[in-house]
Parts: sequence; structure tokens; C-alpha cells
Amino acid sequence: TQKLPNDDSQYAWLNSEQKSKILLRLFPGKYLVGQGGNGNFAMSSGWGEIEQFGVWSVGSYVTLSLPCSAQHFYFDRDFINLSLLVRPYGNQTITIRQKKHIVYHGEISSESELDLSMSTNGCRDTALDLDIHVSEPRSPLELGQSGDGRKLGIALLSYTLN
Repeated sequence: TQKLPNDDSQYAWLNSEQKSKILLRLFPGKYLVGQGGNGNFAMSSGWGEIEQFGVWSVGSYVTLSLPCSAQHFYFDRDFINLSLLVRPYGNQTITIRQKKHIVYHGEISSESELDLSMSTNGCRDTALDLDIHVSEPRSPLELGQSGDGRKLGIALLSYTLN
């Protein structure tokens, strides 16, 4: 540990073994999204603020990103199963891609569980990204429901990894 001059902060350098022990480790199971949720780390880009129940997509594109390293149960697998529990804002057509491969395309009009199969590609990349396109995000303001001007598409409530 080292203390820097004129600074109350302290910094510690970790060796590889120490670092690997504190890294996030994912296991099969359900991950909740929202305030107090254990799955918020996967929200990459395009998501709104974390709310009590989950998180809304804001705009047409969002990304969900899972870490990929030897720390995770899926490291040596070819595929993992991922189930997303989503709620649309109105009827929404969504397309989910992993790189250029479409893993889901369809319309959702109520709370739905979307079952996906994702390639781990041997975890050659440091993250497994899912890019989600929402066809018609709408704001509560433009629909006369409230003063909220955010263009909402889908709310992510939880996801399950197997």
C-alpha cells in the first residue's frame, strides 16, 4: 500500500492471483435488474437510469454486455442459454443481434420471457455483447400520459443464465 503526498487516499497494487479473486464471477441462475438488483452490471449502452423494478431502454438501440473470462462458468462452452424477462412500452418489434447474427426477432405486446442461445466464441473477446434494436420507442409525453420525454422501448426486469 502506498500513500501519496497531500492525499488521504491509499492505493494497493494487486498481483494476478489477488486480482482474479476479486473479479465478478457469474454462475448459472437468475440476475435481477433494478435498484438493489444483482444484474445491473450488464447494462452497457442506451439504458436509462436504474429504477425500482428494472431499467428502460431509451431510444432505438441498447447493448447488454456479459463479461467473458476464465472466471465465468461459460468460459469453456460453445454456447450459453440466456433468458430475458422484458416488458414493452406498447407493442414493440425487437431484433437482438450478437455481432451480425440475429438471435431473436419478434413482436412483444406484454411482459415476455425471451429465450436466446448465445455463442461464447471460446470467450476470445472480453465481453459477450447483445445489441438490441427496438423498432418504435415512444415517450409518455408524446402519448399524453405524463411529462416524461424519454423514448421508451422495453424494460429489462431480469435475465437468467444457463
